[in-house]
Amino acid sequence: GDVLCGGDVQPDERYVAPTVLSETPRSAPIMREELFAPVVSVITVKDIDEAISVVNEVSKQPLVLMVFSSSNAVIEKCMQACPSGCVINNDTLCNNVQPNIPFGGYGASGLGSYHGRYSFETFTRKMGVIHKQLNYNTAITDPFIRYPPFAS
Repeated sequence: GDVLCGGDVQPDERYVAPTVLSETPRSAPIMREELFAPVVSVITVKDIDEAISVVNEVSKQPLVLMVFSSSNAVIEKCMQACPSGCVINNDTLCNNVQPNIPFGGYGASGLGSYHGRYSFETFTRKMGVIHKQLNYNTAITDPFIRYPPFAS
């Protein structure tokens, strides 16, 4: 795609300038990878259905889905049609500074949720444990319903 602004990359400094691309082909690598750089591509679509099609074609399960619309119906349609780790409506990046909502991937974008308690729960293994006292006189302590035959 065409660089509308930015585009300065300094690998030795590990620096990428905030960059806006225009009409990037859907097959371009930048459209197929999760980006952790300040780069965005603006693509013209004819309607919401085409926008949903583009999202699902280039990134089946994005880490974050950002929907900009004044229509709640459009926002809801996008949320239903495009599975993602997080949805932000009419804003950007606010998910990173909200400690009370989970942040995490979905599908190929990763598993689990992070931020506060969600991090603890992601890295905690929950396990059920049943502990029964060893008793050799099971006829007295165990109900007969546990063991077949169930009828006398």
